[in-house]
Amino acid sequence: MSKKFTIDTHSQLRSLELQRNKHAYSPQSMQDQSPSAESRGSTASSPDGMVTPKSHQTNGSTTVLTPEDVPPYPKASPRKTNGQGRKRGRTRILTDTPEKAGLEEEWKGGEGMQMWLMLESEEFCFDVGSIKNRDFVVVKFATKKSVVHYEKPPSVHPTEIRTSIFPSSAIEFTRLCRQLYIKHNLRVIKDDMDFRSALIKYATSKKIDKTENERRESEYFSKYYEEGKKGKDDPKQSYSVIPKFYYKLPREEDVLAQKLREEARAIFLQRRGKQLLNNTELKALWVLLDKHHSPPHSDEEQMINYQDFLHVANLGGPKCRSYFTPTVFAKLQGGDPYGRVSIMALFNYVMRKVWYHQTRIGLSLYDVIGQGYLREVDLENYILELIPTLPQLDGLEKSFHSFYVCTAVRKFLFFLDPLRTGRVRIQDILACSFLDDLLELRDVDMPKDLQDSNWFSAPSALRVYGQYLNLDKDHNGMLNKEELAGYGTGTLTRAFMDRVFQECLTYDGEMDYKTYLDFVLAMENRQEPQSLHYLFRILDVDGKGYLDTFCLNYFFRAIQEQMRVHGQEPILFEDVKDEVFDMVKPANPAWITLQDLVNCGQGDTVVTILIDLNGFWTYENREAMAADTGDSAPDLM
Repeated sequence: MSKKFTIDTHSQLRSLELQRNKHAYSPQSMQDQSPSAESRGSTASSPDGMVTPKSHQTNGSTTVLTPEDVPPYPKASPRKTNGQGRKRGRTRILTDTPEKAGLEEEWKGGEGMQMWLMLESEEFCFDVGSIKNRDFVVVKFATKKSVVHYEKPPSVHPTEIRTSIFPSSAIEFTRLCRQLYIKHNLRVIKDDMDFRSALIKYATSKKIDKTENERRESEYFSKYYEEGKKGKDDPKQSYSVIPKFYYKLPREEDVLAQKLREEARAIFLQRRGKQLLNNTELKALWVLLDKHHSPPHSDEEQMINYQDFLHVANLGGPKCRSYFTPTVFAKLQGGDPYGRVSIMALFNYVMRKVWYHQTRIGLSLYDVIGQGYLREVDLENYILELIPTLPQLDGLEKSFHSFYVCTAVRKFLFFLDPLRTGRVRIQDILACSFLDDLLELRDVDMPKDLQDSNWFSAPSALRVYGQYLNLDKDHNGMLNKEELAGYGTGTLTRAFMDRVFQECLTYDGEMDYKTYLDFVLAMENRQEPQSLHYLFRILDVDGKGYLDTFCLNYFFRAIQEQMRVHGQEPILFEDVKDEVFDMVKPANPAWITLQDLVNCGQGDTVVTILIDLNGFWTYENREAMAADTGDSAPDLM
């Protein structure tokens, strides 16, 4: 609740104030000097020509002087006291608050508010406000700046205000005092701060002991808990308005729900497929583009401007409009001086988008769970049903189809499922080039060199499976450590083989075909981050997440042993270690992390010289080999 006090010291009292050295007025005497009732509610002039503003009537017995009632005053000059101390003048206190009676009683008893004399007689308006049970004082004035001291004395003095005034330039009446000094914590609030925010911040800084805090916490909890129980059945509650967005997947034993979900998804995907352009509509679109190409014409390439672009979109119908947007036109800009785009680039874009959506719908048909990813079994079903549509796979025997499917699926899982969760997102499949490589097998006249480099081609799959059969000396369908050591040139170190069988999934110490495929993909693609991750896990003997000098020495000792077996002079480890760190340039000079290997761009070289004698020897003699071929030495450092 806010209270207003008006201190009115009339100019008539100035002569009395100046004649007295020091005089303290009691509260009773201060009340005795208050203006008469006749002067209330009227406008009067002081002897100095100042106008006493018209006051506001409150409850009939008191008058409150508001800031708007006080006119501006001329600048007052400070008076010298000549060391005699401050003069005291008469003041009167007016209030319209419910505490008026108590305050008047305190004034009569001499225990109330006291006002120290100001240097010059002025009219000031004190606004006393209460925020969170704490009282604050704001002084509004006409010609002076004020520092207000506010304190809460013992119970005998409910309030005490001391005001000291010093000369200043004239300012607007409604401006707040320059500084507010709160005696409780000696806090000063400057005029450039938000006054209200500062008061609230101070009021809320009260320390609350642990017991009081627990009591309030329990009280608020009980209050809001009861309110929540009462409003539980309120239809306006948000939890009853928000639509359901999570639907629990049906259980495997719930056959009816499973069938319903599959049928609903199939209908939805069919409807989406009908919204795409078919072959006939694509041909019609090409005719429209060719007919409406824009001048100036050129023999090299046909172009279309934005006006004709929009015209073709309208002629093409609703299915075409999604491909003819301003964003698409801006993306296809190729620097044409007339702001046109290539008709061929536009048509290829449309065809690519149509293929993308068709493929996504086709893959989604195998997403049994309907969560946007394909499990290993889903991928196997997709590729198995895709085989009859790929002419390049016509020569494969049906007995080999299962091995081919396994070979193809492992590449998707190895590169697109680094966490080995057993599933791949459909978006990742569409974003990578693996599906393009697989669908290239539709080309009947695919060159032999492309077939050899394509992992999904029949020659590549037969090669990998044939190597596996050749390594399986005991013909039990599995590879042990000794059999796998013959992989490639047969120069992989013993230490590396031991770590492979420690880290990779085996069955009674032997490796199956799927695990072997992961191994082959890592060895044949050592420059890829996924392969480096696979090999780094093997090289990290202690599982610390980095390769230190111990790890490098552990694997290079096996290289040194093989060099001795072949009658070669071993290379000092210190020399190799320095070269490795120079190549990688790790962030921490004491060890090498996986990220360091990926960032340096030569992670495959580092791994090769640690696990393969033939690879190390090739690296060691790279300059001599480059001289024999007449090429410059590769920059491996």
